Amino acid sequence: MIKTKFDLTYAEFLDYFQWNVEKDLNPNLPNEIFKDITDSEIRSFRHRAFSYSIYYLISALYLNAKYGYVLLSKLFSLTLINLLYGDRKPINYITKRSGILDQLGYTTSENNFPIEVNIEDNALIDFIMYQDLPQHVKEEMNVPANFICKKPIKGFYRNPKDTYYTGTFFEFEKTHRIDFTIFARCVTAYKFGFELFYVFAFLFTFEQFINSKPNVYRSYIALSLNVSPKTLNRILTNLEKMKLIKIDESNGFRYKTRKTPIIKK
Repeated sequence: MIKTKFDLTYAEFLDYFQWNVEKDLNPNLPNEIFKDITDSEIRSFRHRAFSYSIYYLISALYLNAKYGYVLLSKLFSLTLINLLYGDRKPINYITKRSGILDQLGYTTSENNFPIEVNIEDNALIDFIMYQDLPQHVKEEMNVPANFICKKPIKGFYRNPKDTYYTGTFFEFEKTHRIDFTIFARCVTAYKFGFELFYVFAFLFTFEQFINSKPNVYRSYIALSLNVSPKTLNRILTNLEKMKLIKIDESNGFRYKTRKTPIIKK
């Protein structure tokens, strides 16, 4: 069933990141990410799906300051890439320093990282950062000299010229928020399960715009994601088997996506 690098089950994946379903915050992502990725120089649908999924993952980890609670060896940027893809070489051009995600203004590579987050009323206030710690505390953490954290820039600044926080961690207009348990379910269910998550995320986001329309064509979804109809149909079938979407084709093509977390392990 599981084909990820570390061969993790769904429950093990949540435990790996010490994810608390009841307390941890799911990250908001900008709706324009789909167009930005599709219009970029990313080479294939699989690579676009990976790009979306790795950005989701680093956003979730950063927002919840997992760097202060999870072993850093589990959160090294290359470790996360291997976890999702299994081999970083084919997608190095996307994730490397000054790679495509950096060029698009979605990520940057930093040695600094959040170790604690201040949240009030489910809203982010600020972070305590590693570089803000006293020297003796930093020495006790024994951070590897080459440790790199990918910072989700769009969480802080929606546009590169913004001078105050307009990012999706702070302002939620034209964003979407998907439960981390759905991400975990997708990426641990099949080899390259991030493809399922990418399509689910697009359907989840697109759903808010189509409620008043009689139906949506599969061909439009395939065109929007620049994916072959055959691949799309395979993914939709798997998502329905996993009960993450419900498809009704009695009168055209209609669907509903799951909104609630997956509690059962």
